[in-house]
Amino acid sequence: MEWQGFALVLAGAVALASYQIINKKSLAKDVPADCIGVVNFLGSACLLIVISFLFDPPNIASWFAYPGGLFWPLIVSSVLNVIIMYGGVRALKHGDASLIAPIAATQPMVVLIPSWIILGEIPDAWGYAGLFLLAVGMYIFSFGEEVYT
Repeated sequence: MEWQGFALVLAGAVALASYQIINKKSLAKDVPADCIGVVNFLGSACLLIVISFLFDPPNIASWFAYPGGLFWPLIVSSVLNVIIMYGGVRALKHGDASLIAPIAATQPMVVLIPSWIILGEIPDAWGYAGLFLLAVGMYIFSFGEEVYT
């Protein structure tokens, strides 16, 4: 892996940790979880729209065509992201960020099944190794919680 890949992964990890900590601090100040979820979702949507038009504007031939249109995947993705963000903020409200963040790191395992069904993408050997390490890490994490509580 080139150094740029390592730098991007490190920056993403720092950004995700900062996101979780800011959300938890906001919840500690009695900000409603629904408000935090809406601000996160709308803020990221606006930022992504601006970035997508700045760097490479999308060429959309037909919005409503089923296999190649943008509307239906956009709607499904939006609904799923709203549910995921709402659930993540509600989980932070009831638990510590240090306990919730590792569970959120299992997202690649959850994304694998729909991508296999919808897109036909199958991970290679490195992908399976990463999924195995995620599963082992979550098992160790859950076992460690039982021992120390």
